[in-house]
Amino acid sequence: MKETQTKYYWNEDTINHFKEVSKNNDSFGTIIEIGKFIESNCEIQEGENVRDLIIDLINRVYNYS
Repeated sequence: MKETQTKYYWNEDTINHFKEVSKNNDSFGTIIEIGKFIESNCEIQEGENVRDLIIDLINRVYNYS
């Protein structure tokens, strides 16, 4: 089964913030910070889940997408 990645809107300030965070942390530390941010600042809508938002923001921060 192929998983499709949903794209979410991220404020450029948010992306730039985590790009800066990634300069001062290893990947694991950055991912932990992204997870904390999403859990405390994002409203999960019907059909969404925290994991998808975390993966999407990681992809944006590290330019994987």
